[in-house]
Amino acid sequence: MDNIPMSATLVHALVGIVAIVAGYLFGSIPNGVLIGKIFFGKDPRDYGSHNSGGTNTGRVFGYKVGLICIFLDMIKVLIPIYGMWAFLAFSGIPEQYGFHEWASLAYLWLVPVAGTLGHCYPLYLGFKGGKAVACFYGILGGTTYVGMAFGLVTYLGILKLKKIVSYTSIISSFISLVFLYCMATIQWLLPSWNSGVLFFNFGVGGLLYFSFPMCIAFTIMFLILVFRHSSNIRRMREGNESKVKWLK
Repeated sequence: MDNIPMSATLVHALVGIVAIVAGYLFGSIPNGVLIGKIFFGKDPRDYGSHNSGGTNTGRVFGYKVGLICIFLDMIKVLIPIYGMWAFLAFSGIPEQYGFHEWASLAYLWLVPVAGTLGHCYPLYLGFKGGKAVACFYGILGGTTYVGMAFGLVTYLGILKLKKIVSYTSIISSFISLVFLYCMATIQWLLPSWNSGVLFFNFGVGGLLYFSFPMCIAFTIMFLILVFRHSSNIRRMREGNESKVKWLK
């Protein structure tokens, strides 16, 4: 019996480490660079904004290629999230070792934070990567279809008005973050409501629902996104930020 607390602590530590490592390594996959080098023999980082993300990839190779890159960047951060969700929901480990629900939620939402860091500071590219937009919206839209609809409408609406990707990314992600906090607050005030039915697991397996750990994770991702756009913010203040031309 004396070994049980130590074993539980070890399991907690291992799950946390796996969440961080898996999220970071998947997030580090440089889709823009891979597409550029494999299909065009060029590195998108040598052109435009010298960024490996979908926006610059589209600027260099065409908007269709940019959209493919953005889609792949969304997928890469979702794979480890659903892997961790499946493990926590169906392995029996949380019940065996007495995981509190908030502990499981923390491990689950630690994955996309690590994935966002991997995307922005990828191991495979000397820690010089994208700006977190694809990660933020990939995780939002890939986990909850309500979030997908809200984020898509908000993003495209602002982009149509302003024609500036950086401005759109920052403002729409902030609005989406407020939306998440509102939904989590409703879930907290109405505990009998299963907001998991609004997610792509449709309430099966638990954990995927509007919660404050989810909001905290998205808050961290939003702050990373804003930080990664610091140069864009400076150019917007100076009135020098370019408007999008490749996205139609």
